[in-house]
Amino acid sequence: MDLSPSRVCIEEGLTEWQIPSLLVDPNGVRTHPKQLHELAEAYGTIDLSYQSLNPASADDDVDIPIGAPHFEESEEALLERCAITLKRILEHSKGESLAIVSHAPCDQALALFLEGKSPSNSKLGPWPLGGITIFSRTINNNGTFGEWDLQLYGNTEHMPGKYKTGLKFWSLPCLAHNKIE
Repeated sequence: MDLSPSRVCIEEGLTEWQIPSLLVDPNGVRTHPKQLHELAEAYGTIDLSYQSLNPASADDDVDIPIGAPHFEESEEALLERCAITLKRILEHSKGESLAIVSHAPCDQALALFLEGKSPSNSKLGPWPLGGITIFSRTINNNGTFGEWDLQLYGNTEHMPGKYKTGLKFWSLPCLAHNKIE
């Protein structure tokens, strides 16, 4: 068993939701994520050989690929970006288990994609910040995958003390009126 530290792959397709309320500082200046080399210097586990499967487009690009992250994006564009990114990640992983860490908007969009329902028919709802969501699927005898099964949604049992119940809940606007089941 390989017990060496895992390498973290930075996937631009799972970057924060590209809207002004999340990416503009109090002085009205657009913020940008740290460069990979800066993250590698700070944390040491960044895989610099990983090439993003859904790279970001510059804000002034004329021909932005469908689903590529770019400023400014609608909720519909976020949902499309996360679906495209997750499809590419799943193809790249070749069935291996994954842990995806992202911001709440992307995490909810990924869960909605795996759930396979429209927002109006979804079981998903407000998301406790710091919560863990787990989807799994069976591998059939012929090597094909079964349907995704939601096993945990926004679970905060791992959190200490007052955080255990999730101090703050957040939701994509399209899921804001749904209740957690």
